[in-house]
Amino acid sequence: MRFTRRLGSLTGWKTFAFEVMIVVVGVIIAIYANNLAANSVRKHEMRQTMRAVETDLLNFLLLMTERTSLEPCRLEQESALLAKLQEEGDHWEGYTQSELNEGNTLTVLPMVLRMPLRVMTSSGWQAATENDSAVYLDRDLYNSLNYVFETVDFLLARRDEIWRLKGRLSQLAIGGPISPEQRRDAIALLGEISALEGAYYINGLQMRNLIVSQIDFRTDAAARFLGESPEEFANLLKQTVETVRSVYGACVAPTEYQPAVDLFERLTGEKVDTGFLTQGDEVAE
Repeated sequence: MRFTRRLGSLTGWKTFAFEVMIVVVGVIIAIYANNLAANSVRKHEMRQTMRAVETDLLNFLLLMTERTSLEPCRLEQESALLAKLQEEGDHWEGYTQSELNEGNTLTVLPMVLRMPLRVMTSSGWQAATENDSAVYLDRDLYNSLNYVFETVDFLLARRDEIWRLKGRLSQLAIGGPISPEQRRDAIALLGEISALEGAYYINGLQMRNLIVSQIDFRTDAAARFLGESPEEFANLLKQTVETVRSVYGACVAPTEYQPAVDLFERLTGEKVDTGFLTQGDEVAE
């Protein structure tokens, strides 16, 4: 009788242990399933965030490429104005370049100097850092992206400062008496603008080169933003060059768009016909 009771007790414990084991395994499976679901959601959010970040990067690439292609025009404008300010005389003829003010609806006075005023945003990167998506990036990619978007903030601050100083210089569009002191003040203001523009150009150039050479694009942002075929991308660049040249003239250096072409070819593995870039140089010559 005692043996039977002990056997029954042992069987009960085994049953209880088995039931506990089943519950534990069930809990583990549930936790694992929840983790899989959470990871899936996190990966989806990460893809969406990185698509926004990469779209911003591609926008920067094209804007900075446009700006670097206009560097000869910037120097040409500043040199022409400097030569005019260094002339002698107590009367100033209003100085404007009509082609630079065609379609200008932004300023009351004509612009004496002009460079593109473009919209840039770092909202994608801000979202990535605020929702912790950036935490899952490898260190090198994180550092590169952080540098790019810090440079964007710098460029935006310089852009607004340059725009304000150019507004002050716009008084030269109006003729009237001018003293040697006023000429010197205008030259000093021109020098300040030129220095800021130079810093803007150098930082934009470095950012463009970093995007082209070091950023590993991992979403379909390039196809969505640059076009799905080499022909689409070439047409996009060709239209951009033609538009810029129509405003600034033959000083535009279209071969500055080659790094953007290099990136497209690296991402897609397809060649882009860049004949129109060299044709643009022939026009400039």
